[in-house]
Amino acid sequence: MEKAKLTALLAGIVVFIATQTSCGGKQELKLVNEQSFSQREVFSIRLDYDRDDITLLESATADIVLKEYMDIDKSAYYARIDNKNGELLIREGQRPSGNRLGCYVELYLPAGCQADISVHTTESKLKAEISYPMGALRAETTHGTIELVDITARAISVSSAGGTAN
Repeated sequence: MEKAKLTALLAGIVVFIATQTSCGGKQELKLVNEQSFSQREVFSIRLDYDRDDITLLESATADIVLKEYMDIDKSAYYARIDNKNGELLIREGQRPSGNRLGCYVELYLPAGCQADISVHTTESKLKAEISYPMGALRAETTHGTIELVDITARAISVSSAGGTAN
């Protein structure tokens, strides 16, 4: 009987850990940060996140829009953004230790946006779904997944050290 209790306890711990350490998952996350940028002032966009899933989408407006979704609304976790001399650099904010933050990012690009876009992730999913022509796209991951759906760009570069790209 003790062996069955130990097995049940270990299974419970595994389930608890799996549900608490899923940055990038989309379970009941709320929009906590939204930023807009004029496409006329941006010639280059660089995103750098470790574990947040990132989706590039078509914008319904004429602006570039960043949306961050998290299960904890703490401004220290919001993106660190530098917008200088036509380069928009977006990096993940602070993250709690233990990887307990549920989070994902959406970047909306307007039609006609010809900015060169570079996205780097470490252990997350990058998905791009943009049907209209865009500037150059560079997507790279260390151990994540890259999925490009019907992308037309001036140039496309995809690299993955230990993840998958399709």
